[in-house]
Amino acid sequence: MNIVSVSCPSDTLVLDYIQLCSVEDYPHEKLFDFSTSSYHICNKQTHHYITFDTSCGIKENGVELRPLSLEEDKGQSLRLEYQGYPLWKICVDRENSADICLEVKFGTKETLSPMGVVSQGYSMLRPFQYWAIFPIEDSCFRIMNKHTGMYLESKWDSCSRREYLVQNPYSERETQKWRFKRNKKIGRNGNLYPIGSAISEAIKVYDVAHQFDFYTNNGLLSPKGYTLFKAKSGRCVDEANFSIYLCRHLGIPAAEDFAPHWGNRSQGHSWSVIVKPDGKAVVFYNSTVPGDTVHYFHPYKKPKVFRRRFSLNREMVHDMRMEFEVPALFRNPRYVDVTDEYYSTSNIVRNVPCEFLKKHHVAYICVFDNHDWVPVYYGVIKSGSVTFESMGRDIVYMAAVYEDGMLVPFGNPFLLKKDGTLTVFSADTERRQTMRLLRKYPFMGAEDFFNFRMDGGQFQGSNKADFSDSTIFYTHRGMTNGNWYDISVRDNGAYKYLRYIGGKGSFCNINELEFFDVGGQKIEGEIIGSEGQAWGRKENVFDGNILTGFCGNCPDGNWVGIKLPVAKQIARLRFIPRNDGNGIEVGDDYVLYCWENGRWKELVRQKALRNELCFTDMPSGGLYLLRNLTKGQEERIFSYEDGVQVWW
Repeated sequence: MNIVSVSCPSDTLVLDYIQLCSVEDYPHEKLFDFSTSSYHICNKQTHHYITFDTSCGIKENGVELRPLSLEEDKGQSLRLEYQGYPLWKICVDRENSADICLEVKFGTKETLSPMGVVSQGYSMLRPFQYWAIFPIEDSCFRIMNKHTGMYLESKWDSCSRREYLVQNPYSERETQKWRFKRNKKIGRNGNLYPIGSAISEAIKVYDVAHQFDFYTNNGLLSPKGYTLFKAKSGRCVDEANFSIYLCRHLGIPAAEDFAPHWGNRSQGHSWSVIVKPDGKAVVFYNSTVPGDTVHYFHPYKKPKVFRRRFSLNREMVHDMRMEFEVPALFRNPRYVDVTDEYYSTSNIVRNVPCEFLKKHHVAYICVFDNHDWVPVYYGVIKSGSVTFESMGRDIVYMAAVYEDGMLVPFGNPFLLKKDGTLTVFSADTERRQTMRLLRKYPFMGAEDFFNFRMDGGQFQGSNKADFSDSTIFYTHRGMTNGNWYDISVRDNGAYKYLRYIGGKGSFCNINELEFFDVGGQKIEGEIIGSEGQAWGRKENVFDGNILTGFCGNCPDGNWVGIKLPVAKQIARLRFIPRNDGNGIEVGDDYVLYCWENGRWKELVRQKALRNELCFTDMPSGGLYLLRNLTKGQEERIFSYEDGVQVWW
């Protein structure tokens, strides 16, 4: 019925893949609310019912259709959860299986294939578990998967003699038509997406938000709407505006929320929100569904959250009226404080030194970036003290005033703990300690995808070039921490070929690899292994640069290693995974600071002889900062507790 023409007028067209699926008008006025009852869903042709296996969670070999059981709790009573216009999750209505729902397999060759098996899995906010339900004739419905565009269909397998669910392109077959038979009334379970609400309608925006590409630029101003929609790229504030403009175009009230600075790393963040009728907001960050997340999966802490608005915050202006100068954040305050909408907060009271009372009416509360204290909020000074309201917890702060364009800290830094109590950091020169330090900055990559890529990777020795007689020295399990690993090898054999072979799906990611003989000498040899991507060649693994590494051209079967002139016994191996370069590097010069009397006081300098620094006779109980004098920019405050660096 339709013709698809693909052409390129200016050059050769290379086409990798085309997926043809149906495009079907959705009759908005016929939107049926399934959320108040549980249902039995019956195939029109076979008269059999969708049946979950309630004895297990994930079932990848398909969900069956069976005759209706007269017994209760047989996995045939289904609950439909609305996921926004016009999508539903189809879940088993059983108290202990509330998180099990219908899905197509994701990330396999079956995902976009006709006759792909439809299975049951644990609920998550992803399109392969979303279904559009279209009303058709005879009180029947057609059910289409959001991710694949294919339709739920009944399939009979003559070999196993069972009927199960598959997905197929649109057809008029009766096996693609379904009847919904009401079973019993149920509660709405606090549905995030009420039918007809602005939050529900915002799913339309989510569908096109993936067109936007994050790109860091150096411009101080965000682009106009026309330019933004033409480029479809920019910083986080541009991502927020992209979603906000689209929401407002549809009549959905939206705004920008922002954290002026993270509480445990440098920089801040902006994101879009949908404003509900009660004035509260639901997070709607670019490329995520409403209510999902603000900053993906990283554990970044927010000391304050503000919501931008068009009018001036006159209360804040009034509070600043007596100050001779104020930090940039507070000079044109067109925003309001909404921190309490995000998490539990606490008010913080600090005494202000006498020398500041005559000159200042406002004090600031600050967090630490890579090098300095940065203000995130303020408080009015009254009766010699200042109160900072609604501050985020589990963050280290410093109080300060603003003079001559600079922050002047007062008192000691302090931690607002998770329970709302305060701990003040004060260096104790009477109680001394030995400090063993592994890094100058926390490993933020701990939550990144590549941190899992050495799981299952093996370090091997062999006397055959194809490693058919290989001996395994060590198998890495789990996540990596961004530091060097030093592994003793207990094997008496001598080997001419040495390598690391990546685990399944890892692209053989590794940045540096070293082998040592029984005399402690580093072993050199001819570099061998798989060919990697242009930026991730095998030679990178042996170049002495911890920031370069190997990445294969495909997920599996890649390896890197060395060929020795003669076979040698291996006593030890060292390696470092993909990392941020903030570990201790041999040969670099470091200096350790401690906060004392309103400034960073230098305690000691040391050249690293190992991938660990050891400082003796250091004051305890303080707030510390380690700086690499040789290279690098990132550094982070920490305390030292029970022999471990605790990052703040």
